[in-house]
Amino acid sequence: VFDNHFYLRYYPRRLDKNGNMIERKPFLPRYLNGLYLVRILEEMNVNRLHAKQGKTRFFEDFIFLTFHKSKEQAKKRYPNAKFVIYCFDIYKGDTTGHPELLQRLKDDGFIIINQADISDIDLTNSKWWVTPDDSHPNEKYWDEITPKIAKILKL
Repeated sequence: VFDNHFYLRYYPRRLDKNGNMIERKPFLPRYLNGLYLVRILEEMNVNRLHAKQGKTRFFEDFIFLTFHKSKEQAKKRYPNAKFVIYCFDIYKGDTTGHPELLQRLKDDGFIIINQADISDIDLTNSKWWVTPDDSHPNEKYWDEITPKIAKILKL
């Protein structure tokens, strides 16, 4: 999961005096940010950060902070909202990864639902994929899973 390259919009471990995440100022104008060279420079910066700080823990801390701050903001407008993280297995056994992060999120008030706990669907089977090249779950998958999630959440 965390092998993807993150192009960080916020500083991963810096907060302002009010505890809010601080947005990074791009070193180039925004319209240049999509250029391939800029992406390579961003990737080099991210690689430098997690080489220094430990890749998995660095990203888990950043993901936790992002989820926590997002929930904090949403609670201001929707105080009774439920915050659910649904973990699905694109590869068998994916949902068993990152137990410390999932526990931190659970302790922070998130509801964690693992696909393996509610279904035996095998997402390595392409019949559940959006396209033959995109293994994200398709409409058929969500038609089967959504009622189960709704039942768990008592919706």
